[in-house]
Amino acid sequence: MKFVSKKILGLLSLALLLSLVTVPFIASASNANRVFYMPDQSSFNPAGAWGGDIANGGGNGINKLTILGTAEGGTVDFIVRNNNESGRTGTTLFEVRKGPGNNDLSGGVTLANNPDYADGGQTTLVTFSGKGLDAPLYVRVSLPPCAEGGTFRIQAHPGGTVHQGNGPGVVVFLACGQTPPPTCYDYNGNPVVCPTAAIRES
Repeated sequence: MKFVSKKILGLLSLALLLSLVTVPFIASASNANRVFYMPDQSSFNPAGAWGGDIANGGGNGINKLTILGTAEGGTVDFIVRNNNESGRTGTTLFEVRKGPGNNDLSGGVTLANNPDYADGGQTTLVTFSGKGLDAPLYVRVSLPPCAEGGTFRIQAHPGGTVHQGNGPGVVVFLACGQTPPPTCYDYNGNPVVCPTAAIRES
């Protein structure tokens, strides 16, 4: 009986230890979050630069935004409207990065949290003020004379002040009379080899 009692006591101790380990893990998983990005067609200046947006995964995946270039080049301004699924308030760092392909346009992109582009740059802090409320990111792109197209990517940096999340972001393609190349992306927005033609995204 003593042996059985000790065995039962050991099993109960093990169960208690496992509960102490797994509960924080479950709580941490429940705090997972992501940013949703919505390029605003009505914000484009000039308006004719809007070339369309594909919000993969019903808006839960990466956004593939097309800007229509011109032979002269020039500046295009637009807004990406953002919110986060948990509604956590706080600030999140947004950054511009290299997109897929070899013609990187990220060096000509300015991000700002205000329409005057004060203190704008390759990164900027955007404030989330509550669930369902718009957190605008102002984007200014200096486009070269259109020849071969190019890409860049916008994404929130993971974390923020209270872990607002990041999400896969927006890949921007400059179209110079050509169709954006078919591309598949992983969750983080990195281009990957499409497994089959059936799931290839265009």
